[in-house]
Parts: sequence; C-alpha cells; structure tokens
Amino acid sequence: MRQEHVGQMTQPRKVGRSRFSLSLVTGLLIVALSLVGGWASAQIASASAQIASASASPSFTLARVDVLPERLNLGEQVYLRECSSCHIAPSPAIMPTQTWATLLVRADHYGVEITPLRPPVLDLVWDYVQFSSRPIRSTEPTPTRIRDSQYFRALHPRVESSQPFNLSSCLGCHPGVEQYNFRDLTPEWDNAP
Repeated sequence: MRQEHVGQMTQPRKVGRSRFSLSLVTGLLIVALSLVGGWASAQIASASAQIASASASPSFTLARVDVLPERLNLGEQVYLRECSSCHIAPSPAIMPTQTWATLLVRADHYGVEITPLRPPVLDLVWDYVQFSSRPIRSTEPTPTRIRDSQYFRALHPRVESSQPFNLSSCLGCHPGVEQYNFRDLTPEWDNAP
C-alpha cells in the first residue's frame, strides 16, 4: 500500500483492491456481453435461414382471394410453409385478427404442443395474417374454432353441414386447397345459386 502524507499523519491508501474489483467486473461484463452477442447472432442466423428457405417459390401458383401487397409475399410464404407442414393452411380471412394474434404465439395448438413462431419469422407471418384477416368488435367473443367464426359463415353462406367444420372439410368443396387455392370449387358448388 502506498502512503500519503497529510499534514503530520500518514494514511494508507487502498489501490490494489479497487483496481482488482474493477477489472473483475469489467471482465465479467465482457464475458456476459459476448455470450449475449453470440446468442443473438445465433437467433438471427436461425431466423435468416428460415426466411431464406421460405423465400423459395412455392411449387404452385397461389390463387388468393385478396390482392396482396408485394411486401407481404414473404410472410405469406412463411405462413404456408409453417402451417401446411402439419395441416391445410386455411385462408386467414376465415378467422378474425384477434384469433390469429392468439394462435401464432401459443404453444398449445388445438391439443398439440408446438414451438410457437418467434421474431422475425413471427413478425412476417403476423403482418400477412393481419392484412388478410378482419378484426371483430370488442364486444364479440373471439372464436377459436372455424365452426364458431362469423367470417367463415359470411364467406360460406350456402354451406350447411351436420358435421363440425375442420380444415379437412375444406377438401370436400375446394379441390385445390392443398395448393392454397380456395377459389376453385367442386362442380356442385361452382355455379350454385
């Protein structure tokens, strides 16, 4: 320890310990920032790989109902890739925006445990479904099933069924649904009044 002279008195000054503490804190901070930076880089690389694989053109021509702004094309492709890997990807128009807001972030997906989408992939899909769906009034209950959706009923005014609607039911009337084509209908519905 160094000694400083103050008047007649000599007082010890603690230099080594504070420098050691500062060095230790700085070192720990650098390690923590490196770990966070590495984790963030890995997340960005993973999301970039997902986005890049989604940007490959689908093997079919989309016959969407709404005209889609070009900025949402990638979101639509990611949506199709993510949702149709397990089931028919429904048109976002059949459910309200509030339903999609819940569906996209929940791990419990109709009784099946899934890995929810995360940003930036989630952001791309959310922008697409938000554009392609419609909000409901705050006083209405938010449907979680197709059969409860007023939008499904509005888009299918002539459809009546004793069976509950589900995504597999779409194939009965929309033969091109596996290619995300909801415009083409089976002959009995094609020119129905």
